[in-house]
Amino acid sequence: MSLCFCESIPRIDNRTNILILQHVGERFHPFNTARIVQKTLSRCHLIADHNPVNWVAQRLGTAERVSFILRQQQPLSDVGLEHMRLSVTDFDDAVTQDEFCHRWNRFLRRNDVLIVYHQRTYQLLRHVEALQPRCLVLKSIFGKWRTGFHSVEELMAAEGVTPPTSEDKSRANQRLDMAVALVEHLRTRSI
Repeated sequence: MSLCFCESIPRIDNRTNILILQHVGERFHPFNTARIVQKTLSRCHLIADHNPVNWVAQRLGTAERVSFILRQQQPLSDVGLEHMRLSVTDFDDAVTQDEFCHRWNRFLRRNDVLIVYHQRTYQLLRHVEALQPRCLVLKSIFGKWRTGFHSVEELMAAEGVTPPTSEDKSRANQRLDMAVALVEHLRTRSI
């Protein structure tokens, strides 16, 4: 017997646009809270089964960067573009998943260690079947040392690390700049 309680979900007329990026593994979860939240909030957009959109990486020793905008099966919504700090024209030179894997694999060196803020970023490489180098997850390092932080920005503020100014960059580039600043902070401080 199938029950649906969609009509009983309260509606909230929120003023802030909300973007939910639902993990692939959560799409068919029996509770499906992401869809419930989407039905509750009037200004809410849900992206499920998302592929990487804007992937950037930097080799710390040389500051060599690689950056990709990946072609999407469907165009991102205006809310999604705003969240990623991208425009429609940024996708003019987007690469296919195969081209991304090829270029990413060419960028990697044998002894590279990928440093990410959150484990899900690393898991995106598995999702597109790209090479996965050894990985250091900043959130797990800081999480064991300092608890109660929900974002890289909160952690940087608590550590006294000045966020790099990069307002004209995509969200991925801004996040990379923050991760690099945190790594540099780790180099100068023993935890």
